[in-house]
Amino acid sequence: MNPPSSAARAFAEARHIAPTPALEAAVDAAIARARARWPAIALDPAELGAFLGARLDEPALPGACVEDLHLACACLRGDPAALAAFEALLAQTPAWVRRPAGAVLVDELKQQLRTSLLVGPDAQLEGYKGRGALHAWLRVSAVRLLWKLEAGEGRERPVAEVPPGGEPEDAARARRFDPERALAGERAEPAVAEALGAAFASLTSKQRALLRLRHAGGLTDEKIGHMYGVHQSTATRWIAAAHEAVGEAVRRHLAERLRLEKRDVDSLLGAMQSRLDVSLSALLRTEASGRAGG
Repeated sequence: MNPPSSAARAFAEARHIAPTPALEAAVDAAIARARARWPAIALDPAELGAFLGARLDEPALPGACVEDLHLACACLRGDPAALAAFEALLAQTPAWVRRPAGAVLVDELKQQLRTSLLVGPDAQLEGYKGRGALHAWLRVSAVRLLWKLEAGEGRERPVAEVPPGGEPEDAARARRFDPERALAGERAEPAVAEALGAAFASLTSKQRALLRLRHAGGLTDEKIGHMYGVHQSTATRWIAAAHEAVGEAVRRHLAERLRLEKRDVDSLLGAMQSRLDVSLSALLRTEASGRAGG
């Protein structure tokens, strides 16, 4: 048997598990996907494997934003091509925070983002885990930092940005339903819980069973595959597809419920991903208990 790839070994060491052929296939496929997205970024496969292993378990690899994790890892290591791509993302800051591109506050915000995200042992980009798109994660970071900067100046927003007579109704509505403000105030939690319930109900019976086995039963992809008489990789694809179906249904529900644009829904879900995972697991455990009790 050939030894596992350096990336798979590094991933396994980071997770404190033994490398297996299935793990090697999943890690190597993820890294191939990432390198195809960023061919100009030179990053050692073992280094990226360790970076992924510190943030993801094996079942999460197919659905994770490994391309964005590749970029984050290279940025933290000072790769010039990666830093140039990061700057291109930061150029979206005015749109993220709804401020004019030439505003002094935006320039200060971008500089502080560069420092807090990329500099020193406590660089916050280390905390990005690839569960949601990097641009959504950065947008939430930018808005939160903006609140701190504006609070330090003792104002909610520059007076010059408020037109005579106050805000137009569409602008006021946009501010009321801003996803990051909803996140900060925990106002989005009921809508997300409702969306999860509706999303789960919209799945096929097979998809619901797969998610129950994974989240409520705690079974591995290998065991689930054995139950269905298929290879582990097939079970992994089925489970990833079920998760994707949940995600799409949740996005549709939230867009309608909160009257948000797609990018705002993605930003909200990117910021809430860890709680979303917990909520899905709790929903499935409760649902499984109800079935057992009934």
